[in-house]
Amino acid sequence: MAKIKYDPGVQIPSIRLSDKKSVDSDVQDNVVLDYDADGQLVNIEVMEASFSEVVKQAVDYSLKSLSIKQC
Repeated sequence: MAKIKYDPGVQIPSIRLSDKKSVDSDVQDNVVLDYDADGQLVNIEVMEASFSEVVKQAVDYSLKSLSIKQC
């Protein structure tokens, strides 16, 4: 089960997808993707993002994927 954490001091939300150890990382813009030894995604960190921005983006994405228009 995913665990979401947010550090307001450095404005970094983190989504932990697995308890497996991260052995490799990939940086794309302001997003850090961590992978385990099998190449499976285990953690996502968004650098310099406010929690409200992340939640808004997640809601926008969910609405789009469900084909629901925002009012």
